[in-house]
Amino acid sequence: MRKNVFLGLLVCVNLALFTALILRVTQPTAAYAQSGGLADNLLVVSAEVTTDNDALYVLDVRKRTLTLLYGQRGARGRVDLIAVAARDLDADFRNEIREDNNR
Repeated sequence: MRKNVFLGLLVCVNLALFTALILRVTQPTAAYAQSGGLADNLLVVSAEVTTDNDALYVLDVRKRTLTLLYGQRGARGRVDLIAVAARDLDADFRNEIREDNNR
């Protein structure tokens, strides 16, 4: 009788260890935004425009431009990104500095 209890206990412990191993191995790795490569050149921020639609602001650090992309539902539920507006930040800040100097 003691052998059966001991064997049952060992089976339960092995199942628990196997489950813990599977859960640990199959966990997805963390996704780090903007890490390495060309990611240093772009910064992307999402924004809610309406309750059904979102937009993306894309800041290109190298070109110093800010672009607004708007998602529009296309065929078969696909979302098409449409460039709505773009700003040249160098020109914008140059104008702001000139206005400050004229005051």
